[in-house]
Amino acid sequence: MLDSMEVTMIRTLVEKGATISAIARQMGIDRKTVRHALKDPVPASESPQTPSVLDPYKAFLQGRLEVADFTAQRLYQDIQAQGYKGGYNLVKRFVVPLRDERHRQAVMRFETLPGQQAQVDWASFGLMVIDGVRKALSCFSMILGFSRYQYIEFAVSRDLASFLTCHVHAFEYFGGVPAELLYDNLKTAVLSHVDGTVEWQSTFTDFATYHGFTPRACRPYRPQTKGKVERPFPYIRSNFFLGRTFAGLDDVNAQSRAWLDQTANGRLHGTTHERPFDRFQLERGHLHALPAQRYRTVETTFRSSTRDCVISYGGNFYSVPARYAARRQLRVEISPVEVAIFHNTEKIAVHRLCHGKHHRVIDPKHLEGLVVEATITPLQRKLRELHGLGPAAATFIDGLVKTQTRLLPWHVARLRESLYKFGPAMLQQAMERATRFQAFDARTVLNLCHKMRLRTDGGGEAVPIGAVLANLMARLDQGQVQSRNLQNYETVYTVASEG
Repeated sequence: MLDSMEVTMIRTLVEKGATISAIARQMGIDRKTVRHALKDPVPASESPQTPSVLDPYKAFLQGRLEVADFTAQRLYQDIQAQGYKGGYNLVKRFVVPLRDERHRQAVMRFETLPGQQAQVDWASFGLMVIDGVRKALSCFSMILGFSRYQYIEFAVSRDLASFLTCHVHAFEYFGGVPAELLYDNLKTAVLSHVDGTVEWQSTFTDFATYHGFTPRACRPYRPQTKGKVERPFPYIRSNFFLGRTFAGLDDVNAQSRAWLDQTANGRLHGTTHERPFDRFQLERGHLHALPAQRYRTVETTFRSSTRDCVISYGGNFYSVPARYAARRQLRVEISPVEVAIFHNTEKIAVHRLCHGKHHRVIDPKHLEGLVVEATITPLQRKLRELHGLGPAAATFIDGLVKTQTRLLPWHVARLRESLYKFGPAMLQQAMERATRFQAFDARTVLNLCHKMRLRTDGGGEAVPIGAVLANLMARLDQGQVQSRNLQNYETVYTVASEG
């Protein structure tokens, strides 16, 4: 049963040209009920009035709608808490016309002076595959109130670092900072908004103070307050974003910057009927100057590097120079686009921020000190150790490698034993004398070391080492070393087998 006010509302809507279906949807009633109300010959003012269970709460509902655009369900819950025993549909039929009337209220266009205000907001632009991962793509927009000169930037995160970085880029694009910036209730800026009192995020407050602008927050549920920045998003989507292909985040931002300069800020604006670029020439001089140094819009953390010269962050690995392997407490600064790694105050590496998982972002220059270590064999490492003792040792080792190919590991092992037993000085002296006679053999070096130690420790006059080597070489040349008949060994082996 409709009351007189609802019947009057139906007839008023019909007089304004609304259809029966539209009235039924708007008031949440059946079309037959609308037709019945229109056929009723009794004027609404003369129809019998009966008390409604909603009457004690109507003033409260009207007052709540003046504060904010609450839904009928929310208002129904509010009056239930106050003792309302009626149904939800009764509340809905009363609230819907009031909400619609509130939406039709005239709003005076709000214009600002040059340099006075800019408006800021985010909008969603679907998904983009970056580093093999589908990421939500967002568009940051800042628009100057007087000129409608606009800056946009696409990002895959709306965190505080990305939010502040986009601000810095916008200020640099404008060449200055407006006196105040208007925001919706973004979590990166506004912590709470109660009874007209705004609690701002502390880092954001510091950022605003550093750049000299005053942040302003819109009243909740009042999107028309910042219509200058919200209305262009459909234009950005249709005129720029749709129908284009992008190679990645850097590409979409490069194309958007060209679109701003060539199209968006050069078009004839529908409200001002002037080009934003032309009006910006008047507004530019009213912007505050940029600070001398950029605000540090980065996340800072600390990581330890591994022995294979990488640090871990966000599920990915980033390389550091080989000399910083296995270091603790490397400072890592993460911006929306890059990862910078510091050792104390020295910046030792910069990488592109990887948005995927399990990737290794490696700079080949960082591994130059590890290329030899990664491919060298244990034998080569031992040879290099001996080779590095000095020029005499280097010459001997080069000769040893050329002449003792098959037994090289055995010779190297004996030489390293001599090094630890006799010391580097005596070993190098023995190598030098062995090289003089082209005796590239570890046994020769070992015998020479023994002779030199006996000469040093015995106290008597010893035979010169050179004479000993000369005598050995002469005997070899004269064939005094008898060669044995191998048939003897075969006979011994046969007898041993038969036995």
